[in-house]
Amino acid sequence: MKIEVHNPSKLPLIDYRKIKHIQPESYKDLTEKNFEKLTVSILGNGKDIPGHGWIAPFFLWKDKKDFYSLDGEQRIRWLTKMQPENVEYPYILIDAKDKQDAAMKLLSIDSKIGTNTIEGLEELRQVYEI
Repeated sequence: MKIEVHNPSKLPLIDYRKIKHIQPESYKDLTEKNFEKLTVSILGNGKDIPGHGWIAPFFLWKDKKDFYSLDGEQRIRWLTKMQPENVEYPYILIDAKDKQDAAMKLLSIDSKIGTNTIEGLEELRQVYEI
């Protein structure tokens, strides 16, 4: 399987297999249903819903030698399971003084301050005909 990787800003690329996890696996669940949604988002469903390829970079923190995921954990799980041919994806480095500071920034990036509503999603679909 090959994925179309969008990188119009010419961000640096990384092999997802070189990214370490700062989050414990129990931090966020990736259900089978959400795995399927992520697959359709990236690849399409092979019928009437096209995929959009890889459109968002990872947010990573780097210590002296290793890269750690601050955002993109579900996509890394997806890549690990699907094992596509092209393995380099764009990333943005987030500055942090140490692993604790990086974990605090993870919470900021990943915070769920707002909640999507069914009405809001339906309005978005209608306005943009999606």
